Amino acid sequence: MELLTLLTKLTIIFFLTFLISWTFWTIKTFKIGNKKLFKFQIIFPSIFLPLIFGLILYIYMGYPSDWGKIEKGQKRQTVLNIIGKPEIDWWEIKADIYFKLKYKSWYRLDVIYNTDTVVTGYMINYYFGTKTNYTHIPIKLCITKE
Repeated sequence: MELLTLLTKLTIIFFLTFLISWTFWTIKTFKIGNKKLFKFQIIFPSIFLPLIFGLILYIYMGYPSDWGKIEKGQKRQTVLNIIGKPEIDWWEIKADIYFKLKYKSWYRLDVIYNTDTVVTGYMINYYFGTKTNYTHIPIKLCITKE
């Protein structure tokens, strides 16, 4: 079962609250008759909100499509056939790590196995910044608690 991260839930709540309060403020301004402020209230969201929506889509949909084919219960050999050789092979602790580098950001896939080489969980994370100073956004989390 995929879990929405706390960050995703907070982002959705923030934008819904923002849209509702912006709508009430716009209606109040329209009733008062301030046309300059009313135009700003219409133009600003029509530019700002699509940019924010596009950025969120870029972050949450930008990881490689093959990573989405990983499921709990798959064998390690199946994962290696789908994705390829991991960048970091931590087989001694039963994990493989994959990266997709972008300019000033990267995606990371951690695949966790049990002792029988069966996938028990995986995490897809987005990192923005440099290797020493970055922001971490969890995108997809699917882990079995045993």
